[in-house]
Amino acid sequence: MKRQALILISIYLIIMCLGYIWCYPFFKIETILFDLIFRTVLWSISSYGLYIVLLILKKFSLLKNIAISKPFLITCLPYIYLIIFLVEGFIGLVMVFVFKTYVFAYSFFSILTILHATKLSQDLLNNYCTY
Repeated sequence: MKRQALILISIYLIIMCLGYIWCYPFFKIETILFDLIFRTVLWSISSYGLYIVLLILKKFSLLKNIAISKPFLITCLPYIYLIIFLVEGFIGLVMVFVFKTYVFAYSFFSILTILHATKLSQDLLNNYCTY
């Protein structure tokens, strides 16, 4: 788990740095870069939101009851969360590359974190759900 997180963080930092270097000449104001870094961190934390909620439910022994009563919903939930974040990331990608609105660059830098969070959520749910 620690090795996975270290690899994820290093890839994420490389992608972020390359993206910021690519977008930097187009920024009119220097404070936008700080704003983008702040938004990227918030986006990354929110992408782990479902995984954190599932961990809290597991701690209070509610996850097993929900998985038994609504197995279809609980197995689809991480993927619904993933699709919402990927659509938002795609919109940010279109805004940056097509419309040259670089303020939306934060939305697609953290797609990697939602992929990792979905994998962690699915691994956690696999303990409780049978297919």
